[in-house]
Amino acid sequence: RMMIQWLVFPLLWMAAVTAIRISPPLRFAGGTLLASPFIISFHSSLSPKPSPLSRSAPILRTFYSAGGVLGVAGLALAVAGLLMNLWSNARRLLSWYSVQKGAVEGDGPAAASLDDGGEVGGFGHLTPLVPGVNLPMSHLGYLFLAAAASLLVHEFGHALAAFAEGVKVSGFGVFVCVIVPGAYVRFDEDTIDFLPPTKRLRIFAAGVWHNLLLCLAVWGLRKCLPWVVAAAYTP
Repeated sequence: RMMIQWLVFPLLWMAAVTAIRISPPLRFAGGTLLASPFIISFHSSLSPKPSPLSRSAPILRTFYSAGGVLGVAGLALAVAGLLMNLWSNARRLLSWYSVQKGAVEGDGPAAASLDDGGEVGGFGHLTPLVPGVNLPMSHLGYLFLAAAASLLVHEFGHALAAFAEGVKVSGFGVFVCVIVPGAYVRFDEDTIDFLPPTKRLRIFAAGVWHNLLLCLAVWGLRKCLPWVVAAAYTP
């Protein structure tokens, strides 16, 4: 069944790419749908007017200032976590190597695995999700939707922070690279380069700030969902 899924998806992808490439230019919402062998993308040059946000700009700056502070703190914690993970992996790898060497030379215990969950197992703390390996193919659609929603919220944060700082957003776009979604916004680079560091920090950290708030919102919804469902089914 897994083999069939891996065969069907490339066929559907090639059909979609071919249909987009041979059809007339697909234009909607001020943008154009494009396709290449590995990427299907939509780009729009529309730039929403910042005037509706002019009155809220001071509030938005304060909001994104908090995001900038937490973004810098989060970056420091992420670097520390990665270094700790690297050190843990190195220690486990050295332990595994010593066990394997002892087993080969006949003066040690039986060979151990990096993934056996024992003293030398559990290779690190970060595990990538690989469809068909440690992620069921049936969950791939949910992962795609979650990643797409996270990316859209992330890029919306950059755009909203840019509007609050008076930076023009020259365009936005979304794309899919095979099974990996993506999104982006384009700024007026000349304006960005001459902004004070604090304003640039607010814009650059806004995406992660939005993702953090999204995570908290989903976590809160998940915690409240049993109560909501129970209330709905209470006679």
